[in-house]
Amino acid sequence: MERPAEEIERVVQLLTSSPSPDVQQATIRKYFASDAGFRHPLCSVKPGHNSHEEILGIFQWYRIMSPHIELIVDKITYDAAHSILFLDVIQVFHIRYSPLPPARTRLLTRLTLREANGRHYIAFQEDFYHPDDLCATIVPLLAKPVDLALRMGGFACGLFARVAQAVFGVWRPRTDR
Repeated sequence: MERPAEEIERVVQLLTSSPSPDVQQATIRKYFASDAGFRHPLCSVKPGHNSHEEILGIFQWYRIMSPHIELIVDKITYDAAHSILFLDVIQVFHIRYSPLPPARTRLLTRLTLREANGRHYIAFQEDFYHPDDLCATIVPLLAKPVDLALRMGGFACGLFARVAQAVFGVWRPRTDR
């Protein structure tokens, strides 16, 4: 990419919603460094010789699992000084042949870029999901129980803090407003 902040949305669309596997393959080979790495909550590829081919396999499996993916890049932040792109993404993912409705989820993607010959290549991709959003993507029926568990965790943290403050006197504000 010559202008990463302007070009990245098109690159992401080609990776996730390309019209053919040949276009997707060409996109990986054009925009990823050959030794790129990839990290996702469910899989990862360590940077190494021709590791972009393993990353291609991940994106191919992504399309095999869900042949029609809607992806909206809601916000792009480019830190040119550190060669990092942050993408706030909304995706609608529907597992092939699933009778359940598609999941609309949100993720944050961090792309570390490497410059070579006046172009920027993706050297490392990291995808971050909220646990309930990730669950909605792969096992939609568990999304609500995961959300409930997260809410219970939040409640428990508040309760434990109050108990520790009352019993041990730690981390207690001077005034309770």
